[in-house]
Amino acid sequence: MVYALKAAPLIFRCAALALVLLAALALHERPTFRRVLALGGALGLAALVRATYQALPLLLLVFFLAGPAPRRPRLLGLAAAVALGFLALLPWPLRNLATIGAFVPATTSVGYSLMLGNQADVDGSLTREAGDRVIVGQPRGFFEQHELVVDRELRRRVVQAWWDRPGHYLARYARKLAWLWTWYPEVGWRYPARWILPYQVLWSLTLPLAILGYVRACRSGVPHPHWPLATCAFLLALYAFFFANLRLRFECEPLLVAYAVYAVSRIRWPGAGYASSRRQAS
Repeated sequence: MVYALKAAPLIFRCAALALVLLAALALHERPTFRRVLALGGALGLAALVRATYQALPLLLLVFFLAGPAPRRPRLLGLAAAVALGFLALLPWPLRNLATIGAFVPATTSVGYSLMLGNQADVDGSLTREAGDRVIVGQPRGFFEQHELVVDRELRRRVVQAWWDRPGHYLARYARKLAWLWTWYPEVGWRYPARWILPYQVLWSLTLPLAILGYVRACRSGVPHPHWPLATCAFLLALYAFFFANLRLRFECEPLLVAYAVYAVSRIRWPGAGYASSRRQAS
């Protein structure tokens, strides 16, 4: 949230997530052609804003399967929306096909991101030194090869490392996931020290309010109160496979702020009842 004030792309990501959830809620409530179009457009926009959001249909599938019967109309609507979202994204893979000669629906930097988050001798945060340690021993000109060759090789190395030492990498994954959910913000790269204390104060106030808002939403009969929390948990669990970076929390926290706003809106402030009774009397 603090970082979003200086980084417009982060604001776009938060807005894209909100649009996807709102469109999905509308389609889940009543499948119509217009709502299918709205969700398809939201999914396409989200995928263009951030490649990671191409995984959101998997989470939406779980949401729709967990809903009450009849599920078939909603699932068909979701399938149509995902297909429309892919059509919105199609110009980019076609550009990749024309430029690099391969159909790449997302990005060729997945391997490099995995490498940064799974290096053998550092803590998983994003640092230049981390990347340098991983590429030690590579033949000269490794990164001058075709980007697809580099991406596949780096992915292969990370998968092989997990296969050889699963306990070690699972422990690192759990540590990064804990960082993304706690008050420890100093994971990342190029974050000014003056942000740390304000961020800790803000997060310390937001998280308890978000928990309170979630509990109250569940008890008050709010439709699907778990969707924002589940989306936040899903994304952070996905991001923990890569580097544990502070901006990943900034990207997901607005989902929790919705609960905090709901909690504050339900507080009975002193004098509010008196003012309400006066308005009714008048």
